[in-house]
Amino acid sequence: ILNGLDQDVYNPQTSKALIKNYDEQSFVEAKKINKEHILNHFHFIKDLDIPLIIFNSRFARQKGIDLLMNVLEDYLKRKDFYFIAMGSGDMIYESFFKEMSYEYPTHAAYVQGFDHDLSDLLYASSDLFILPSLFEPCGLNHMIAMRYGSLPLVRETGGLKDTVTPYNKYTNIGVGFTFKNYDAIELDEALQFALKLYHDDKEAWQSLIQQAMHVNHSVEKMAKQYETLYVNIMKNKI
Repeated sequence: ILNGLDQDVYNPQTSKALIKNYDEQSFVEAKKINKEHILNHFHFIKDLDIPLIIFNSRFARQKGIDLLMNVLEDYLKRKDFYFIAMGSGDMIYESFFKEMSYEYPTHAAYVQGFDHDLSDLLYASSDLFILPSLFEPCGLNHMIAMRYGSLPLVRETGGLKDTVTPYNKYTNIGVGFTFKNYDAIELDEALQFALKLYHDDKEAWQSLIQQAMHVNHSVEKMAKQYETLYVNIMKNKI
């Protein structure tokens, strides 16, 4: 049984933290408006055609930050995307994100700790949410990202594999991007694939966002599954 999130708390249609609210039908322009605000907020060189990628989670080895440390700087040197990390945890990872923000201040930023309103706005502004976990029983952050139309790029492990259907270029079905092995080269390849789609096929990209936003990961759905499981267990005991 997968985790569930409160869809009233995490709702791009009603969140007061957003500059412009939106739903599955109105996200295109609204996400641009939110993205423009975030780029200004962090004093980035503003180019709305450059994708924004966020990492919003605990800073722990479990979350796959070791892989990010192997690939992120090359992308920032080329200014291939904007990158914002929010969170706290192991000092080695905090130091890494701080260093990236100092070295590439026009394209990278680090927010220490957690700010719910800013987190909402980051989800609403971003094009990709990255979580290359070593292991992940389920997790909520990538589900929240999907709710806001930020496509998850994750490793195929645990609940991430259960919840993120990778984009299929032949059927156009999917809600994000995945890679299989805990390997920096595979993460790099998945990133390149996602960035190419972002730039080359806006129609497919927007279709993925709609599919991601449409998925129901509500706490109500989770509760019903637990209730059904409980009833079945009790029946079998009797």
